[in-house]
Amino acid sequence: MKINTSIIFILIAFLCKAEIPEKALSLEDVISLANNSIDYQILQQQKLYLERSEDEKFYHYFPKIMMSSTLPEITNYHALTDSSYTTKSITAGVSITQNLFYNSVLTAGLYGSEVLEESSTSYKYLNLGLSTELHYKMKFNKEYSSIKRSLEIKQLELESAIIDYQYLLVRKYYDLYRVISEQEIEMKGYDLSLKHYNEGVSKFKAGIIPEVEMLDLELYLQKKELSLKRSKNTLSYFKEEFNRFIKYPNDYDIRLKYDNKEVIKHEIDFDDDIDKMYKNNPAFLNSRNEILDKEDALSDVYRTKSIKGQVSMSYFMDGSNNAYDLNFDNDNSKTVFSLGLSIPLFDGNDLINSLDIAKLNLKISKEKLKDTQIELENLFRSKVRNLELNYENLEITKKSFDLSEKIYNISQKRFENGLITSKDFIQNQIDYISNKQDMINSEIDYILSVYEYKKFIGISLF
Repeated sequence: MKINTSIIFILIAFLCKAEIPEKALSLEDVISLANNSIDYQILQQQKLYLERSEDEKFYHYFPKIMMSSTLPEITNYHALTDSSYTTKSITAGVSITQNLFYNSVLTAGLYGSEVLEESSTSYKYLNLGLSTELHYKMKFNKEYSSIKRSLEIKQLELESAIIDYQYLLVRKYYDLYRVISEQEIEMKGYDLSLKHYNEGVSKFKAGIIPEVEMLDLELYLQKKELSLKRSKNTLSYFKEEFNRFIKYPNDYDIRLKYDNKEVIKHEIDFDDDIDKMYKNNPAFLNSRNEILDKEDALSDVYRTKSIKGQVSMSYFMDGSNNAYDLNFDNDNSKTVFSLGLSIPLFDGNDLINSLDIAKLNLKISKEKLKDTQIELENLFRSKVRNLELNYENLEITKKSFDLSEKIYNISQKRFENGLITSKDFIQNQIDYISNKQDMINSEIDYILSVYEYKKFIGISLF
């Protein structure tokens, strides 16, 4: 067969320009490249940001400190004397507000003021207060719960996005290897068919085989040549896609290193894995949080529309002196303790209607959670069964390949000795090549099903 000289020059020019890596890329090498990619770094930065913002859900319980100052101008009017005078003063102070659990609030303030026209007159104020709201369920503040659940969802969704990226990388790696192995097998099949064709030409000229067998060998060689061209075209496409995904330089030729060691069967801990699935599944967490939101909504109905109570205690002290210092002269302090109770007498059935709606919404959310749980359990069992079936298929294809390899080796010797026809030998060769590709495909299918299973239950792949 003649090879076009222009193709040779093009190949030489390309090889001179391209820098071929010294070693082929293993999965670990590809993972290392992907970890340094912009897309993966962005996901990791988002994860770091969320981890740092974890404390934000507690901000509701951090003390809020506020400093303030004013320059009030007060006009005093005496009706009896029909006279007025203006007093200018400066007021400054610090107030602290601390939200506590169970809708309790602690407040403290220290203020001072001084009359500008009378510099010897100054006032100091100190107040402390504690109030809490009593209702049928002593729950955390609703705002705090909302922030906490929102962050949990964001974190879980980001973890899922990272695992999805990892799985996509692994899948692209094995898909590319699958195409590479197919091309290598096609190349080997073409080389074998070319060898058998050349041997057939010699046998035909020597009158050992008839013309029909010679034509059969020639036709099979043409088919393998066309199949090889198609596999090369497919490989070129997959390489370009893989280069683009891992941001690998286009001037480099992607070569993969695949470890052909025995694939180990993945052991499944059913109870532990299903718990991980629920814990790491955003849909399940959303459904669960929806129930908690509806429970809070029902609690709010009782808190705002039914009998409610409030307990508060405050301490206030003020004083004035003629010398501006921190001592309280002429002080006046008082402590106030109050207990409040609010009982609605008639609300036009607003409480009953609101309760019915809140309870119905809660019931609907619980039913949605059950549906989500059933759907996830069915998917989980399907993933487990898929793992088992893929491993069974891998075992069968290995046995089929071993058998076809033995048959091919025997048939090759018999064909060389003229004991079988070229058609029978070609069929054995087709079976051998096909079974080898089936074994590689089943091996990759099982490996990917293991990664897919880990992704489904929310386990980081690398």
